[in-house]
Amino acid sequence: MNPRSQARVAALILACILLSLVPTSGWSQELAPPSLGEAPRLALQAEGFPPGTGFRPPPMDLSHLTGLPLPGEEAPLQLPAVWDWRTQGGGRVTPVKNQGACGSCYAFAAVANFESKLMMDGASAQDFSENNAKECNWRELNNYQYPIGVPWGSCDGGNYQMLVTLFSARGTVTEACDPYVASDVACNSSCPPQATLRDWRIISGNAMPATNTLKQYIYTYGPIYTAMYVDPNQGFNSSYDGSWTFNYAGPGTSTNHAVLIVGWSNALPPVPGGSGPADGWIVKNSWGSNWGANGYFYITYGAANIGLYSSYSHGWQPYDAGGNLLYYDDDGWTTSWGCASPTAWGLTRFIPPSATYATHIEFWTTDSQTTADVYLYDNFDGRSPSTLLASALGNGFQGAGYHSVALNPPVPLTAGNDVVAVVKFTNSSFNYPIAGDVNGPIQSGGYTYMSCSGASGSWIDMSTRSPRTDVAIRVRTSNLPTAVTLSRFEAIPQADAILLEWESAAELDTLGYHLYRAEELTGPRRRLNDLLIPAQAPGTSGGASYRWLDQEVRPGETYDYWLEEVDMAGRSSLHGPVPATVSARPRLIPIRRRPAPQPEWAFRR
Repeated sequence: MNPRSQARVAALILACILLSLVPTSGWSQELAPPSLGEAPRLALQAEGFPPGTGFRPPPMDLSHLTGLPLPGEEAPLQLPAVWDWRTQGGGRVTPVKNQGACGSCYAFAAVANFESKLMMDGASAQDFSENNAKECNWRELNNYQYPIGVPWGSCDGGNYQMLVTLFSARGTVTEACDPYVASDVACNSSCPPQATLRDWRIISGNAMPATNTLKQYIYTYGPIYTAMYVDPNQGFNSSYDGSWTFNYAGPGTSTNHAVLIVGWSNALPPVPGGSGPADGWIVKNSWGSNWGANGYFYITYGAANIGLYSSYSHGWQPYDAGGNLLYYDDDGWTTSWGCASPTAWGLTRFIPPSATYATHIEFWTTDSQTTADVYLYDNFDGRSPSTLLASALGNGFQGAGYHSVALNPPVPLTAGNDVVAVVKFTNSSFNYPIAGDVNGPIQSGGYTYMSCSGASGSWIDMSTRSPRTDVAIRVRTSNLPTAVTLSRFEAIPQADAILLEWESAAELDTLGYHLYRAEELTGPRRRLNDLLIPAQAPGTSGGASYRWLDQEVRPGETYDYWLEEVDMAGRSSLHGPVPATVSARPRLIPIRRRPAPQPEWAFRR
C-alpha cells in the first residue's frame, strides 16, 4: 500500500472512532454542549437632559428591532391621510399632564400609553399615577447607581422597560391616591392597584422603523410610546405654540425624551421656513396643556429621531387581589444570552409561599418574532425537569417584549412544594433568545438555569456564570382560577372586514357564545350570529379557539365588539368591548375572501 493510501485508511479509521463517541440524543459527559454567551450591552447614558425630558435607553443593543410589519399583511394597508386617536372611536387618549422640571417623561409616556390601551379595550378612562411609576419601580426603591457611586433618582431619567416589572408584578394606581410631585420623593406603597400589565411589545429599538409600519401599529393598536431627541436650539422649548411643525435632524441615534404618538396628518402647520402644509406625526407631550397646541406638537416623520424605542401595551387584566407573580428578574430584561443559535432554553424553579393555582407563564422575548414552547414541571434535580404538569406549545409572538401564556386548566400548587417553569425560545434570527436580569440581587444556586438543547445534563446554573444572571421567566398565580374562563378576545382588521378571534381557557359549564357589534361605544349593539355559537368543549376543563369574520362593515369606520358567554343554566357574562377599525381603502393588492364563518369558526385545541 502506498503512503497516500495508508493516510486515507488512517483518516477513515479515526473518523469512525470519533463518530462512535457522538451520542444519539442529548449531550454526554464526553461531549461539551455549545457555548452559552451573553449579548453585547450598551453603556447607559450618564449625561444630563434638557429640562422636562429624561428618556434613557435600556442597556441592551436593540438595533436588530427595526419595526417588523404587522403579521398577516400581504400588502401595506392604504392608510388614511389623517388619523387622530383623540377623536377616533369617541377618543382614546387621556388629558395632557405636566412633568415639570423632573426628568420623568418616561413615566408620563408609559402611563399615557397604558391609559389609552384600557380605552382601546373599551374600559372607562383612567387617571393613573405617574408619581407611583417613577418612585415605586425597582431601580428607585433599591438605590440603583450608574455609574457606580452615582445614585439614579426618579427624576434622573428612565424608560418604559424599567416600569414593566412594576406594572406586571403589582399594577398601576390612581393619581388621586398618589398625586404627582415634580421631585424625587418616597414611594407610596399603600395605594390599591387597579390594572396589571400582562403583555408589552417593542416595535423598534435604537433603529428607525419605516413610517408606514409605525402608522400601521398606531392604526391597529392605538397610541404608541416612542422616544426622540429634544433640541431647545431648534425651538423645542417653552416658546413653541403649535403654529409650526418641527423638522430638524437628531444626532446619530441619540434620544432624550419619551412621548406618545396619537396619529398623523398631511395637513399640519408648515415647517420653519415653509409655506405649505406639512406631513407628519401628532404627538402628546407632558409639558402641560398650555404648551404647544393644547399640550401637543407636530413633527415630520423621522425628524429628531422620533420613532426610536417605540412600544405599546398589548395585554392587561384587572388587579387580582388573590393573585401573585413569582419571579427573580427584579429589574426585568437587562441582558440577553444565547448559544450562537436562535434557539435556547430557560428554566426557573419557584417555591410557592401558599397554596394557589398557576394560571400563566410569563417571560420576555428578545427578537421581532419568537416562538415559545411553555412547560410546567413538578421537579428538577439539576440535570433534568420531571413530572410534567402542563404545557402550551407553539406560542408565536410578534415583537420583542413581555408576554403571558395561559395554562389551561390552571395548575394547583402546594405551599412549600417547588414548581419548575421551562420555556424553549426560538427566535427568527437573533442568536440571544433568553432574557435575563443582571441588576437585581441574583438568586442563589439551584433556581435559574439556561440550556442550549434542553437535554438532560445540559442545564447551566446562571448563578455560577459571569455576569451572574437571573433568568426572566415567571409564574403568575391566582386563588380564583375558575374566573379565568376566557384567555383571549381580539378584533383584527382585514382588507374590508373584521376578523373576531377568541379562546376559552375552560368550558366546564359553557353552553355557547353570542357576538355583538356597535358603531359607537355607548350606542346600540347588534347581534351578529342568528343562532348560538355552541361551545366545543362543554363539560370539560379544556378550551377551544373560535373565529368569526364580520364583513358587514364600512371602510374607515371604527367598531366595538362584545362577546357574550352563556352557561348551561342560562346565565351570561359579557367580555369586551374590543375596538377595530376597517381600512379606509382596500389593500394595494386583492386578497382572497375567507369563506363564510359557519364551517370554520371553531376548532378544538
